[in-house]
Amino acid sequence: MQTQRILIIEDEKPIADLLAYGLKQEGFIAYQAQSGADGLELCREVQPDLLLLDWMLPDCSGTDLCRMITQEYNIPIIMLTARSHIEDKVHGLEAGADDYITKPFDLREVLVRIRTILRRVNRAAVSNGDWISCGDLRISATEMTVMRGQTPIDLTPREFQ
Repeated sequence: MQTQRILIIEDEKPIADLLAYGLKQEGFIAYQAQSGADGLELCREVQPDLLLLDWMLPDCSGTDLCRMITQEYNIPIIMLTARSHIEDKVHGLEAGADDYITKPFDLREVLVRIRTILRRVNRAAVSNGDWISCGDLRISATEMTVMRGQTPIDLTPREFQ
């Protein structure tokens, strides 16, 4: 199985470095961005398997970025933020985050939550020969086709990629 890629969008470099170090120790590939714009660009480039996202970024709100990413990609997102009120947690989850962890955090808990989400995502995508299925969606990489149930979905090569 391919090594999983985690994108950290966090403006506090010591926190981002700690997360990246812990992820690398666990066998993940870690990428870092310190702003929303850089994070969005890196997300497009590396197509991460999971995103760790801070709420308070210098150029945008993490919840706004979360909405943008979930509209364009199907990437699990864990909000990792100092905002700890229940209203903030609800807002973050409603913005599209799959999980919400408040700072200060224990690195072990972050790693366990990442593995839990990735395990669930990997179970949802079941491979059957050449086809990969997730719910009623089936994808064939060799034929470059996508089916929803029995209906083919027309995609350009770029959209399929």
